[in-house]
Amino acid sequence: FSAMLGFGSVPVMISGSTPSMAGDGQDQYNKLMGMWGEVSSHPVNHSQRITYEPKPTGVVLIADTHIGAVGVDYPRLLRDAELIASCAGARVIHVGDLWDNMIPGKLLQARLSEPGISIDGERRAGEYWLSKIVSKLDAMCAGNHDLWTKALAGRDIVLEALIKLGAKCLYHTDEIYTEVVCGEQSFYLRGRHQWRRNTESNPSACIERAYERDKHRLFSVGVGAHLHNGCLVREFNGAGQNIIYAVQLGTYKLVDGYSTGRGFGTPRQEPCAVMIVYPDRPVRVVSGLEFGLDVLTHERGKY
Repeated sequence: FSAMLGFGSVPVMISGSTPSMAGDGQDQYNKLMGMWGEVSSHPVNHSQRITYEPKPTGVVLIADTHIGAVGVDYPRLLRDAELIASCAGARVIHVGDLWDNMIPGKLLQARLSEPGISIDGERRAGEYWLSKIVSKLDAMCAGNHDLWTKALAGRDIVLEALIKLGAKCLYHTDEIYTEVVCGEQSFYLRGRHQWRRNTESNPSACIERAYERDKHRLFSVGVGAHLHNGCLVREFNGAGQNIIYAVQLGTYKLVDGYSTGRGFGTPRQEPCAVMIVYPDRPVRVVSGLEFGLDVLTHERGKY
């Protein structure tokens, strides 16, 4: 092609041809139409299900283990994993930030200025800890720290670890949404690392508002993390018929320069909750790993 462009009194001659970078516009639009057709054919998955034996089962809800960070209570983290592994009827759902994974930009620079282990060492340490509970792991989603590797390098390090360890569990990068069945009882659990409209003044409000707003994903137990405030279990009214649980989990990262520098509160010492699933009565959620597993052991003794 050729063209004459006028800039004031100075003409500019452009000649030659430029290969198309994307092809015909209609072809590309049709390609997007095909992609939409594929995506829209997979609706919200209501068919996922976790089925337990018809006896009380204690599902440990855990998150924000942040393996690799200097300020994690590693003795307790390992002790808790071993306690879960040894308790009859205990299962696990992890809702993100398995690793600290401080790798983007300024966070990497901050990491390199502190004592610690290598990024590869962090991965292997996280896989070692996860191996302690992997046989009891029923579901897992990633957290924002875990997903930094996916954003920067296209690798899902959580999924890679689960495959490597032979995990048989539900997994999604963003959200767990599954039916939980035990005997005659069934309900839905929805777990995310982060929920919209987080607020420090009312940590469970984001989960409660989601129950009211997202009618296509109703749940009896909503689980969140990320805020590092310490475990909070709150009951609220589900349309006057059911008790709904909003569970905001704590963290094992108790010493955190990032949080201190920005004025966040000191995390409460209890990071976990235990969801006790019964075959003949509604689910119950309690704060505290040891207390929850004690309740579980007592309840299983009745069956």
